[in-house]
Amino acid sequence: MSYTHRLVETAINYRHERIENQNRRLAEFSDEQKAIFKSRTGMVEGMYVVPELAQFAHELLKVNRRLRFAVSADSSLWSDDHPHIRVVDGLYAYYDGDRFSLAEIQYGQVGVTQNESNKFAVFSRKIRNEKFAPHRDQYYMVASVDMGKAVKNFMRYAIPYAPYEIAQMNLNKMAEQVETYRHKPNYVMRNSAREIRDDDSFWADTLRLYESGHKFSSPAVNAEFEKMVQARQDQAERSGRGYHACAVEVRADGRFALTKVHDIDEMGYKTLPPTASNVVTQEDLPEIVQQRLALLSMVEPHTYVDEVGMRTSDWFYWVQLDGNEF
Repeated sequence: MSYTHRLVETAINYRHERIENQNRRLAEFSDEQKAIFKSRTGMVEGMYVVPELAQFAHELLKVNRRLRFAVSADSSLWSDDHPHIRVVDGLYAYYDGDRFSLAEIQYGQVGVTQNESNKFAVFSRKIRNEKFAPHRDQYYMVASVDMGKAVKNFMRYAIPYAPYEIAQMNLNKMAEQVETYRHKPNYVMRNSAREIRDDDSFWADTLRLYESGHKFSSPAVNAEFEKMVQARQDQAERSGRGYHACAVEVRADGRFALTKVHDIDEMGYKTLPPTASNVVTQEDLPEIVQQRLALLSMVEPHTYVDEVGMRTSDWFYWVQLDGNEF
């Protein structure tokens, strides 16, 4: 199992839902029940959470006041004292304006065995815990019974996403589209050959062609041969050049993070090397990139436009470039 990259926007939406659900359930309690419940939970970002987790979050805020917290759909457990209300046991940390959460924090039995001690855990894409198999969530976790160590773990591994990492997440989709485009002429040639082969008049005409050099008498066959000729020329042209692209992430502050990928159809299942951040304003975008972004913004997400690029979402685009433009 690979690491799950958490979108901040989604986590915030779940936070709003969790607050509404908790408050709706709490409104059904008596004053005494409310007092007991609140005394046995903590509060983070308007959510009732496991008290130790709340303490963990508050300690992190002492170190970095910019941190915010949200949740996922399944980061909660039923309260022992109040079985009709769910208490949050995992939080996603982020900064305002971030696209993806920095890391997840949890408190409880976070390992894979029962009856182990409760621990403060940090989950991050930057962690590789060889004590666990790579398919387990704990492979991306460090945990400690000591909160001080947990805070240090968080500060070490809770790192904002670099533009090249976001480009990596979207790389396969673009590479697949370019690969399909690159080999589309081959599909055309095979389809044309099938159409020719299935035409009954083709075999009689082929025999006459063999015997006396007559041309094909079927307009449909002639048309399919014309397609094959053109497709063969297209295939030769496309196979002889490189396909490069620039990943464009539209940041929350209106700027653009650019990540160039050379020979993108060959990089689809490879890891992009770390690159220095290249974040520019709209005025500093190359003209060709601006023009192609304008075209891609008019199509639906996951739409590939030949020789232009692909729109992956409202905030992420691939702009295709030739050798000179690259």
